[in-house]
Amino acid sequence: MDSYGWRFVLLLLAVVVTSATGRDLRTRFATQLNGDELREMVGSAAALRHEAFVPAKRHDNSDYNSNDYNNNYFNRDFKHFDNSLLIRDNGAALVALSLHNLLVPRVSGSEANANVRNHIVTVFKALQWSVEIDAFDSETPHGKLPFANIVATKNSNAKHKLVLAAHYDSKFFDGKDFIGATDSAIPCAILIAIAHAINPLLEAQDLLARTTVQFIFFDGEEAFVNWSATDSLYGSRHLAEKWETLAADGSTIPSFSSSTKSSQSSNKKKSILKSIDAFILLDLLGDPTSTFINLNSKTTWIWERLVNIEQRLASLQLLSPQKSELVNVQNEVAYFVPGISTFGSQAIDDDHRPFRDRGVPIVHVIAVPFPKTWHTLNDDSDHVNPNTASDLARIFTVLVVEYLGLLV
Repeated sequence: MDSYGWRFVLLLLAVVVTSATGRDLRTRFATQLNGDELREMVGSAAALRHEAFVPAKRHDNSDYNSNDYNNNYFNRDFKHFDNSLLIRDNGAALVALSLHNLLVPRVSGSEANANVRNHIVTVFKALQWSVEIDAFDSETPHGKLPFANIVATKNSNAKHKLVLAAHYDSKFFDGKDFIGATDSAIPCAILIAIAHAINPLLEAQDLLARTTVQFIFFDGEEAFVNWSATDSLYGSRHLAEKWETLAADGSTIPSFSSSTKSSQSSNKKKSILKSIDAFILLDLLGDPTSTFINLNSKTTWIWERLVNIEQRLASLQLLSPQKSELVNVQNEVAYFVPGISTFGSQAIDDDHRPFRDRGVPIVHVIAVPFPKTWHTLNDDSDHVNPNTASDLARIFTVLVVEYLGLLV
């Protein structure tokens, strides 16, 4: 076959793939913000400022002084903060308040875990998102314990969803207080920052929009004793299994494994899992030395956009000065490494796995190698960088805005 023949075949295959999926993966992003729009988006969103991610207290409970991060405004007493006012008027203070609530031991089944959950629910309800609590009990090495995932959606009627997720529990350390700042207080705070930043844009969006964003906060990611198929990922395993046989209208449908081909073809309803365009999991974020590699070749189209957004923000000096210089002057990576890693998507087990195993497209954003503080008592507020958290919040916010085509 000559070159023209091969071109025709490739074009035909592209048409077939586009028809089968409904949308060409290469063009799923609805827009790309120009420089002025990026400046407006980042500059007007207080929730994305680095001050939002400055912890209120050091790990030893002492105050930061005026030299810390060149900002003494955040030597603050949260007892006098009005939650509803923060949510409405001050995104930076809201994220800081959320981080203050998250930077505590929050082992699944504990009172502190429930307090964190209640705070997250309060934030999203005040932003007028639909909030679902996926509560269940499960056997653990410590006996039967209660767990509860949080699912927050702005437009529940949308047929397609871009999901961003993190886990809000912390690892159990017998007789010791493990905070888990990177694992995963900072990722949860980033999700809250994104939600606050895009909320006005989502409210201006057409209610008939086919695609929206959904945030999932998983409970029970951590193992209580030793990581295994039964002692880990309690929340994500439960939700993925539940959504596999649940349609958007709440009715039950046969699972892929239990249904026959004939029943699948005759059943026009699709499971909730089928509504997920992509599932982006954030984990182990906040260490200033961390970078991220693409672990999933099937979602390279999203990873390439993350790389592109990082470069565009750096070129406009909209990332922290050190990271902007790294990209602009030294021509190095700030966070997202281009290309596809040979590390392998199966190598790191995390909350994405129950969804990946059921065919959901995955983007796994996790520090590789893991931070030096991973699963140590040093994973606390003293070992995360507010600039890093702010940079990542900005990158992911732009990703969501461009994917949904929100008007800035």
